[in-house]
Amino acid sequence: MNPTDLLKEELSELMKLGQFKDLKIFVEGETAVLFMLYSHKKMTPKELSKVLGITKGRVTSLLNRLNEKKYIRISISSEDRRCFNVELTEAGMHELRPKMNRAEKHLKRVFEVLKEEKMNLLIELIHEMRTSLEAE
Repeated sequence: MNPTDLLKEELSELMKLGQFKDLKIFVEGETAVLFMLYSHKKMTPKELSKVLGITKGRVTSLLNRLNEKKYIRISISSEDRRCFNVELTEAGMHELRPKMNRAEKHLKRVFEVLKEEKMNLLIELIHEMRTSLEAE
């Protein structure tokens, strides 16, 4: 089997374990928006679209739902009145916190399995892969 097929197979099997389902929510959907706002404090819809790799229409839909739930606050930018800023509310943080705790638990398990040396190698490899792909 070639390396590409081996990698796809291993990643597929890893996802089947279920250990990573609590992590994937941080890269898609409402939780991804909440996590980005937690990480960046304040973002514009355009920034969210770019960082999450989704359309502006999808961002608008997500923001509308999150706003209805009172998980975010949308305000007009003081720098550019044509733009909006989006911030996480306390209710949004309350929604996000248990998900972050579950993800942290799974990551700790990965750290236990790999031990420090291999974990550092994994982080280094992921970083190298990301920076190489960003340069393209």
